[in-house]
Amino acid sequence: IGTQSSNLARDPNILLGQIAHEFFHTWNEVHLRPVSWIGIRHVTPAPTGELWWSEGVTIYFADLMLRRADFPRPDATRVQHLETLISAYVANPSHGMVSAEQTSRAFNLLGATGDYTPNMFSQGELLGDMLDLMIRDASGSRRSLDDVMRSLLRRFTPDHGFTGRDVERAVSEACACNALPFFDKYVRKATPLDFDRWLGVVGLRTVVTWETAVAPDGAPLADLRVSGFVPPGEFQARLQVWFPATVWGRAGLHTGDRLVSWNGAPIHDVQQLRTAVSEMHIGDSARVMVQRDSGKFEADVTVPGYQRPTVHLEERPDATDAQRALRTRWLAGR
Repeated sequence: IGTQSSNLARDPNILLGQIAHEFFHTWNEVHLRPVSWIGIRHVTPAPTGELWWSEGVTIYFADLMLRRADFPRPDATRVQHLETLISAYVANPSHGMVSAEQTSRAFNLLGATGDYTPNMFSQGELLGDMLDLMIRDASGSRRSLDDVMRSLLRRFTPDHGFTGRDVERAVSEACACNALPFFDKYVRKATPLDFDRWLGVVGLRTVVTWETAVAPDGAPLADLRVSGFVPPGEFQARLQVWFPATVWGRAGLHTGDRLVSWNGAPIHDVQQLRTAVSEMHIGDSARVMVQRDSGKFEADVTVPGYQRPTVHLEERPDATDAQRALRTRWLAGR
């Protein structure tokens, strides 16, 4: 873990989240490993469908550890933290179009999820939050996701890896309920998380508003939600469309298209693409030439602004005293 000393001088707590994340990996990913990661390897590890747990749920516990220790956090409460997370989740429809297991298997395999760019870390952390609420609800708040982690750590070692079914069974035991429908719907299949269903356990619900995306100075942001990558063994940059509803997707461009030129100028590498995209503003146009197996394709793109969601959590009008009491414990990380 490293950073410039000037960053630490500006904020000595800047790395607390990263430190907590790597610290919790001592348990979740070093001791407790996906079955395909058993043994020491000095090469890129094999794809595995459990990274949403090994990485995303590690972020969940890292945040929880810091709150339990009363360390500083950029978002003061768990409610604020969830509002930020859910806003980012909703802003990218990829999260509901690619399952958590598929996102996990595609980690570091650029272009493997097609015209979608889900974030495995966000998917996993939010799955951890919803599973924790499900367990608390079904167990009368006697158990939480902590019990699932402890159970897995007792059963598995660096020489005996776990699978997604093992996580499902541990959750079922912790809540004394059937976790299969949750895992089938939200982990193994591509389904947007039903946040209100589980936030209702603590008497909360989401309120989503959509507004023009703006920069910190208030200026509208251009829809520059496109990027590039170079597959292993290749040299020519390819496009990565973030999701089909972007202006780039609507123009008929697709992830995997090999870049030929941008406004007539040849494009060879990703840095050239980044520069070309970063220089665009609302109203600017680009003529993008790409190569596909079917031949060349040219798209004329005029860049607009776009809408971005903001999620607020508010108390449900029918919230009960029991739900408020559970919320108090949940907010304190107990």
